[in-house]
Amino acid sequence: LSRAWSGYFVVFVNAVTPADWSVPKYLISYPFTVVGIPLDLNILTVIILIILAVPTLTGVRGSSATTAVVTCAKLFALLIATVFAFAYANEDNWKNEENG
Repeated sequence: LSRAWSGYFVVFVNAVTPADWSVPKYLISYPFTVVGIPLDLNILTVIILIILAVPTLTGVRGSSATTAVVTCAKLFALLIATVFAFAYANEDNWKNEENG
């Protein structure tokens, strides 16, 4: 899950930043070898895992605060989507055909 999120983060950063700037390659793919076995470390994934683990380590209070922040972010996204939906809504679809 966090590896996919790191991919989404890279795509997002590349979309909103100038073309001459991008996420450093070593954050996305850091190849190394352990006992002759080639491995690939995604440091951005490790950072996301640490961010997700902090609420668990802080206990119930930290976890509930994080849940509240995430819930507010989701509600804000829902509100924005609703506002845009109403802005592009066709009022003719809301009229009752029988009563005009």
